[in-house]
Amino acid sequence: MESIKLSDHYYLKDLVRSESAQRLKLRAQFTPPVAVINNLSNLCVHVLDVIKDRFPDLRITSGYRCKELNNHVGGVPGSQHIKGMAADIQAPDIDKIFEFIKLRSFDQLIRYDTLIHISYDICANRNMIIDKRDSSNK
Repeated sequence: MESIKLSDHYYLKDLVRSESAQRLKLRAQFTPPVAVINNLSNLCVHVLDVIKDRFPDLRITSGYRCKELNNHVGGVPGSQHIKGMAADIQAPDIDKIFEFIKLRSFDQLIRYDTLIHISYDICANRNMIIDKRDSSNK
């Protein structure tokens, strides 16, 4: 199942990867439902591939999270990660990526000090931007 190609740049294994889930033996993390796989594909095609084409150093630090993993890492209940609609990304040009994404269609764009959370909802993107950086870093 992990060899499923989601987009030009990403396979399912890239979006379900989790050392915590491996350590905790959370099998559900590595076998998401078809609806989640479809959402991950939409996220990759419409958002992550577009960013990766422009910023090849993009690294996904968190994609899909099964409910147990989401609880373990302190994710909010109902997180878009659980639905396969969100990813957390890092790259050397994180500020440039943030500005680049703001000009695209997305659901949520959340800027943290060291990463960006980006989500995509094929049915209803809100283009919601939230900046959670430490004010001393701005």
